[in-house]
Amino acid sequence: MSVDALAHRACMSTRTFSRHFYETTGMGPAKWILTRRLDEARRLLETTTWSITRISAACGFASAVTFRQNFTAHYATTPASYRSRFTDRTGPKGSAAELPATLLGGGEPAQPCP
Repeated sequence: MSVDALAHRACMSTRTFSRHFYETTGMGPAKWILTRRLDEARRLLETTTWSITRISAACGFASAVTFRQNFTAHYATTPASYRSRFTDRTGPKGSAAELPATLLGGGEPAQPCP
């Protein structure tokens, strides 16, 4: 979901939404969304046997390449290396809990602005 779309859902201009968002979270909306997606990807790498491609799609990245580039820039390691170091080898494999709809741009239907 784009920052423009988030601002529209909040019935604010993009600039006002971004300013309020930064005041509340300490970072801009795009960076916050990227950070949440990478956090979820990290969790999936630790708890599932899903492919990198499947994880990248589930977390809202446009491609596995984009996911790998962002993951490496943020964590200074590749997703595959991270998985081999931090996989929980004692838990069940193969499926993950439903992803939060907000990560994928879903969730509650948008309400019309007054």
